[in-house]
Order: sequence, then C-alpha cells, then structure tokens
Amino acid sequence: ASEEEVIVRKRISHLEGELRLLQKRKRELDESISTDVFKLITKNRFLRGLEAHLRYMGGRLDGIADDLEKADRKLAKMSEILEAARDA
Repeated sequence: ASEEEVIVRKRISHLEGELRLLQKRKRELDESISTDVFKLITKNRFLRGLEAHLRYMGGRLDGIADDLEKADRKLAKMSEILEAARDA
C-alpha cells in the first residue's frame, strides 16, 4: 500500500472513531429528550387535572358565596323582625 493509501486509511479510521462517538452522543441525547418529553406530558396531564379541579372549586366557591349572601339577607330580615317584636 502506498503512503497515500495509509494516510487515507488512518483518516478513515479516525473519522469512523469520531462517528462512533457522535452516534453514542446522539443516542444519549435521544434518550434524554425522550425522558424530558415524557416528563412534560406527565406534567401537562397533571396541570389539566388541576385546572379541572380549580374550575370545580371555583363553582363551589360561587355557590358558597351565594349561600352566604342569602344567609346575610335572612339574618338582616330576622334582626328587623326581632327589633319590631321588641318595639311592640
């Protein structure tokens, strides 16, 4: 083999080594990306659940506020009746 062929073979060998390292790094990145995507999907599902729960709790809070308002009106009416009874 000529000197030029030896140089080319060494260069090919070197480049193949670099390629193996790059392929290994790519596999690592692919795995890392897959893990991150899974985490994001899981968090997204969890957040959607929290949003649904928040809407439910908001609805319950509206109902409680309405009930409190009714109770305040009834208390005021009862106070008026009691005051009228005392004056009678």
